Amino acid sequence: MAKKLSKLTYNENVTRAISYASVVAGEEYSSGDPNSRFYCWYNYKKSESDGYWLTIIVCDENKPNFLINEEHATEKQVYSIIGFCAYHGYRYELEMWIEEFEKEAQQ
Repeated sequence: MAKKLSKLTYNENVTRAISYASVVAGEEYSSGDPNSRFYCWYNYKKSESDGYWLTIIVCDENKPNFLINEEHATEKQVYSIIGFCAYHGYRYELEMWIEEFEKEAQQ
């Protein structure tokens, strides 16, 4: 039986992360709600479809973890989020699609 995730009461780390990500994106999160552990930002200017460039996943320890999709973000957005994560000691990962690796390997 799957373990049911408990609802978190977010601390200042999570609210600061959501707030900063919204500033960098220039808008509130595109997907997610206060009862969720996932918050996503969509880049309407850079992508026509599947353009989610940033996801914050809140872990059980009430810490934000960042997943950045470089393909759908501007360079300024990527560096801003990485700098924020490095400064505050938050975990982050850069997401690339398998197709991109295949294209690079063929070159």
